Amino acid sequence: MDVLLARRKRDVPRYLPQPDAPVGVEGLSGGPVTTHATRNDGNRLRLEPPRVGGLAVPARPGAKVRLQYRRLKVPCVATGVIVEGGDDGLWVEIRTVERLQRRLWARVTLRVDVEVQVPAAEPGGDPEYLSGVTEDIGAGGALLRTDEELERGWELRLWFVLPGEDAERELRARVVHTSEDERGGGRRRHRAGVEFLGLDHEAREQLVRFTLARERELRRRETGMDA
Repeated sequence: MDVLLARRKRDVPRYLPQPDAPVGVEGLSGGPVTTHATRNDGNRLRLEPPRVGGLAVPARPGAKVRLQYRRLKVPCVATGVIVEGGDDGLWVEIRTVERLQRRLWARVTLRVDVEVQVPAAEPGGDPEYLSGVTEDIGAGGALLRTDEELERGWELRLWFVLPGEDAERELRARVVHTSEDERGGGRRRHRAGVEFLGLDHEAREQLVRFTLARERELRRRETGMDA
């Protein structure tokens, strides 16, 4: 999965995010947040002040954090310690950087009903609708199962309700890959991997929070902590 693990400090600067790159931060009070890199100095990375609902998230020096970002289109995960924090930003001393050959945003297994709007069959015609279920979901996209085959490149609209939420979500998505269940013969045998389009900061952050909470819940179940 990983193609490089930069554990020596001299290796770290090569793999830090570029200015203005979005960076997901775990380890702060209140849960994971998303901010942006501004610059780096050696193995230190400066970030814009993380905010939730317009309010700055406390970032105390000494706190250990985990960062997710892309460097030259390659997903990376870094670990580090906050060495300075304030209203004008924070500095993180990076200890390790792992470059990954996988999607940036984690996915969790989840089955929820989803309504799918697909492009019209004829130019100028009305869009069509079909039902499906998710197989997994994350902040970057989802894997859908449907009775009808979806085509790669199609732009969709999706409506679904996540567990624990009352409001229905409406998202735009693009089909990036398709497959068919080799067992065949059953319902929902068509699979379509979709990437979400046009998510604003708040919507993506909500999905990040949901995904991480779901991961923790599944991990507790696997280890018997909820028994």
